[in-house]
Amino acid sequence: QMRILLVASYREVDVRRSHERSELIAEIGREGTTIPLRGLSLTEVREFIERNAQRPAESQTTLSLHHATNGNPFFLDEILRLMTAGHGSPRTKLDSSFEAPDSVRAAIRRHMAPLAEQTKSVLGIASLIGPEFDLALLQNVSGLTTAQLIEALDESIASSLVSQISEAFYRYRFTHAITAEALRSELSTATRVRLHERIAAGIEQVCAEDLESHLARLAHHYFEALPIGTAEKAIEFARRGAQR
Repeated sequence: QMRILLVASYREVDVRRSHERSELIAEIGREGTTIPLRGLSLTEVREFIERNAQRPAESQTTLSLHHATNGNPFFLDEILRLMTAGHGSPRTKLDSSFEAPDSVRAAIRRHMAPLAEQTKSVLGIASLIGPEFDLALLQNVSGLTTAQLIEALDESIASSLVSQISEAFYRYRFTHAITAEALRSELSTATRVRLHERIAAGIEQVCAEDLESHLARLAHHYFEALPIGTAEKAIEFARRGAQR
């Protein structure tokens, strides 16, 4: 007759992949209380940094970490460990530059393992386009049909790797910017250079009517496409971007 409290945790992504698990969780939810665990807020990220790194959190560092991790505590903790490893005194302030630790890359690789190869390829291209990307440019660069891209992106959304931010224009973003960085690091140098050239050419085609708004992006991608790409285009768009 003893009163007990039973607490269980689960990953929404894993449940969505299994009809059996979905039904089980729904049944449990009717008998108990479900508490969704979401990313930490900007204020909570600052507190997390100061508590775990034992040093002051600069505003830019807090913003950068919150943007990169979307408040994911695991990602935050792993990145902080790497950032603080090179700082001696706890009084030393952390800067806003950081990279994805091996532990985070490994976690993302495990998360992506069940995905179709085509989906992984699409996400690799998207990671070079940027934290946000749209269907038209992705299709231009990948050469896939709209149906193939939608299928790949739907699988990515179901796995909580990306989210759709505009249904009207089919615009998407990576759930965690650190995921995009980890995906970029998995690409070989030759692949990255070729894709940057294709992305730059794609922007020129897809955004031809409003090219002035994309000068900085064009300069970036043509520069990253060197030495395979055209140096003249990298210089041209860098100059035009600076003038604008």
